[in-house]
Amino acid sequence: MRKLYKMLLACAVAGTLTACSTQTGAPQGAADTTKAAGETGSAEAEKAPEGDGSITLYLVRHGKTFLNTTDQVQGWIDSPLTEKGESQADAVGRGMKDIKFVSAFSSDLGRQRETALRILAQNAGPAPELREVIGLREWFYGGYEGKMNAEMWDPIFEAHGLKFDAEWSQYGELLKQMTDEDIANAIAANDALKQAETYDQITKRTREAMDEIVKVTQEAGGGNALVVSSGSEIPTILELVVPGQYQGEDISNCSVSILTYKDGVYTLETCGDTSYLEAGKTEEEKKQEAEAAVAAAAEPEEAGKEALATGEILIPSARDTEIHATFTVPANIGENGCPLVLFAHGFMGSRDESGEFTAVADGLAERGIASMRIDFPGCNESTESFLEYNFKNMSDDLDAALAYAREAVKVDESRLGILGYSMGGRLASLYLDKEAFHTAVLWAPAASNGFDAASAMGTAAQMEEQLKKSQTDGKGVIHIWDEDIEVGAEYLQELKEGKPLEQLAAYTGNLLVVTGGIDDTVVKSITDQVLETAVNTSITANLNIPRAGHGLGGYEGDQEVVKVVVDATVNFFDDNLN
Repeated sequence: MRKLYKMLLACAVAGTLTACSTQTGAPQGAADTTKAAGETGSAEAEKAPEGDGSITLYLVRHGKTFLNTTDQVQGWIDSPLTEKGESQADAVGRGMKDIKFVSAFSSDLGRQRETALRILAQNAGPAPELREVIGLREWFYGGYEGKMNAEMWDPIFEAHGLKFDAEWSQYGELLKQMTDEDIANAIAANDALKQAETYDQITKRTREAMDEIVKVTQEAGGGNALVVSSGSEIPTILELVVPGQYQGEDISNCSVSILTYKDGVYTLETCGDTSYLEAGKTEEEKKQEAEAAVAAAAEPEEAGKEALATGEILIPSARDTEIHATFTVPANIGENGCPLVLFAHGFMGSRDESGEFTAVADGLAERGIASMRIDFPGCNESTESFLEYNFKNMSDDLDAALAYAREAVKVDESRLGILGYSMGGRLASLYLDKEAFHTAVLWAPAASNGFDAASAMGTAAQMEEQLKKSQTDGKGVIHIWDEDIEVGAEYLQELKEGKPLEQLAAYTGNLLVVTGGIDDTVVKSITDQVLETAVNTSITANLNIPRAGHGLGGYEGDQEVVKVVVDATVNFFDDNLN
């Protein structure tokens, strides 16, 4: 527990968060992050203003290549997209098909060019001509080009007391000691041919490339620009134009990072976002990924080099509908099985929850913990009406998801966990008595009894009025986040009668409650009741982040807060389930 309590103390003393200065030239294994709330990608960025010269840049890393697969150094040397790489490029293109691009750029490297052309081919509107800008090339690694990654990276890792491996397992430790500039210059110094680029050479041509991209796009009237580059070059772009804001997020194949530009100022909107890629995958691709996830868990020796496997799956519900789910499993499962954490998202949310749920799931898998995330009725990819969103249906869907996980992998029943956010925190609290949950984490939980938990939706009298209306009409209307939302009679009745505090009072496991100091949706008086009621737990911890709102960083785009929330959650589950 020491890691968690140190973080709690730091937040309590400082009352805020300080920026992290870690950078990287070839990021590995950090969380995908997005700014938009409950949508694919950044809805605000897709609606780039027209006519005022402002620009939205969609930076996409190329699809997977042959040399990516064989673990060889790939800078200016080129290799074709693999079949998977082609599928990735097509999928991200489908995910971005409704974005009107006024300009498009890649370097002259074939892998970047083909990725860009495949994306443009999927676009619903007229595609702009692809321009080749040499400055968008990947870093040039000189005499290391085409050699095994270990040959280039071994001396760098060893110089810092670390060991390089194909899983890049100590790369995070390296980044604590080296910046982008340090890494590039070390590679150049170690290159026997003395041909590898220095950091100054890389940044000079990168700056010129960005100036050209902005100029061409502004001449087209401003709007959306597609920019395809590579895994070390994209972080270099970000460090140049928004210094210090890139925090080592994983720039995976066909991930999207979004910058806006206006009046000479760049703003980082998203970094390493894979939601466009996921949105564009076909049902067959999702099915294959689900099968791969199960296979990786069942046969860890054959799981390859991946640290985890994630499958997008469909689970039959008790209502004869399909539950859209994401099942993430660690590559290696012990003889006694692995821990499992169930996720419950918030009101009108999704199983991704602005990237924070995804980041937690990936972090858990790296610690050997499986997880199951689902979309509740009427939310995200669910095909059901939102009128079916009620606690009975959601509880039934958690039952179905848990049953699926138990069938697919060996679950250690003594190490079950649950994570609930907002209204999902209420659901998780109510669900505590259904299974022997060893550990629970609640983010901004709306878990007080009755209508009190839904004060952001209206007063108790207003909720009563809508409940009466729903008993006649089958639905009522609540007002939240400046929207009128129709909800079913069952939801309102269950909300009134629900007593999650009773389950919390009886809970004897480990509990972490994460709260935001400026949360005006689930206010302090509600979360205080949760903490005051949970008196029988083995451990009760509260992480309060003074500057965080209800979105806990994710929906506000505050990546420093996101990192604190994700790290604390993963560490708490790891400390207690492992």
